[in-house]
Amino acid sequence: MSIVLTQPHISSTRRKTRSSISLREFEFTVFCPRCGTLETVWLSEFGVMVPTRKFSQEDARIYHDCGADEPCRLYRIS
Repeated sequence: MSIVLTQPHISSTRRKTRSSISLREFEFTVFCPRCGTLETVWLSEFGVMVPTRKFSQEDARIYHDCGADEPCRLYRIS
């Protein structure tokens, strides 16, 4: 298995006041301990996952949609 080194993705959001807010997003590899799925997800600098169809977030834990009772393991790609 190889891990690719990446730099944080920076996205900008504009408010009505014309000020620009820059949010950093970090790429993580997610491993589901139940079914062995290995995927990539993005988390903001505040620990909020970018929405995806296969994974959901509860507090700081991320779960795969296979019905696993235990949370997925996260590995930061940096």
